[in-house]
Amino acid sequence: MDLPRYQVRLWDCVGASFWLEGKRYPLRPSDLAVKRFLRQLARFSFRTESSSTLPILLALRKEFRTIRRSRPLFGLVWCITRGDPDTRRLAIWLFGRVANRHQTSVVAPLSHDRDVRIRKEVAKALRRLGAWAELREIATREDDPVVRRIAKSAEAPPREFSERMGRFLDNDVEVVETPDEASLGAKSLYVNTTVGDGTPPKSRWYIRLILERIRWLVGRHVSKFSDKPPKPRP
Repeated sequence: MDLPRYQVRLWDCVGASFWLEGKRYPLRPSDLAVKRFLRQLARFSFRTESSSTLPILLALRKEFRTIRRSRPLFGLVWCITRGDPDTRRLAIWLFGRVANRHQTSVVAPLSHDRDVRIRKEVAKALRRLGAWAELREIATREDDPVVRRIAKSAEAPPREFSERMGRFLDNDVEVVETPDEASLGAKSLYVNTTVGDGTPPKSRWYIRLILERIRWLVGRHVSKFSDKPPKPRP
């Protein structure tokens, strides 16, 4: 049985939408793709013999990274509010990695859900989004010990900036001295952090094309010799 894949179909109906609490939410092709992907993944997990979905989630790391970059929030909202329990759990888990702290109202009401698995994912998502007030409220009424322990993480006071900076300097920074710099007392600072998945830099040809275009746009009103943009040099 093949794993489901997150595939954005550009021919999907861009005008699709759904209503929630009197507000219309438009669905982009990426929203429809995540809706389709999570429903297929929920059915796939249900049909597998393994009791844990962790191996399946690890095998789909690339799909989840693509979803985080495309940020299909409205598709996740649809899955959270209208999906079956397994789809909702997956959508809440993803929502905590895609949304921001100003969008916690989407998942916070589900902290009253009867399914303890849903409440656990809600607590994890709220903790990831930094919704400390909502977590403190959950900790006062939650009966399940696992969910209550997650919610009580909001009671821990934040560490002082000096402590966090000290740990950063101890673990992630290395001071390197070269012979010439050492004689002058100068030091170079190298930060040992990973950049992560980002957009690759533009090629030299593309940057040169942009600069030539800007040059033409700036000078076209004063030029008396040509009214066409210059071609980029090879």
